[in-house]
Amino acid sequence: MTVKTLKVGYLQTNCYVILAGAENAIVVDPGGSFVAIDTYLQKNGVKNLSVLLTHAHFDHILAVKELSDKYGAYVVIGKDDADSLNSDYNLAEAMGLEELPEIRVDKTVEDGEKFELYNIPISVIATPGHTKGSVCYIIDDIIFAGDTLFRESYGRTDFAGGSYAEMKKSLRKLFSLQGEYRVLTGHGEETSLEYERRYNPINYEI
Repeated sequence: MTVKTLKVGYLQTNCYVILAGAENAIVVDPGGSFVAIDTYLQKNGVKNLSVLLTHAHFDHILAVKELSDKYGAYVVIGKDDADSLNSDYNLAEAMGLEELPEIRVDKTVEDGEKFELYNIPISVIATPGHTKGSVCYIIDDIIFAGDTLFRESYGRTDFAGGSYAEMKKSLRKLFSLQGEYRVLTGHGEETSLEYERRYNPINYEI
């Protein structure tokens, strides 16, 4: 399984492209820069596409509609963030952007759910805190964390639907997972779960 990181959109969001065998790919958080994403997909002969969204903020969803229009992408998001995609909760207008085109959702997921895309097993962990419906996806030994967990940091909790108390619970849930994982974050550099268990500042906050 090949994972490519693309820096996309206004806030240099980490968009991840997982090549899943001949002609198949999964894109995690296509937050803009459609041309860059599309160019990489074309280069690798992708014809079948799925999109995993960790949450509904604009900087993680801006290229979803274009990918859906071109590839008929199958779009997945946490159940409690689905309604936020096409509402003010996506923060696009708050950041001075035009209203985003409506995004179609094909599947909503909940905590503990397991499913497959292109024969790749995916596990879901609900991690509210940054938004009410934030989720992390686990594929093999990788956690696609969105804006829940960063290197020595974590997502903001002061937006509508955010909660510091929920963020602490969510990170405790992640830190309690057995074993070691790479953590591919929504912004900044990647980290590891073991490193964050030891050094993330939320462990030392009251």
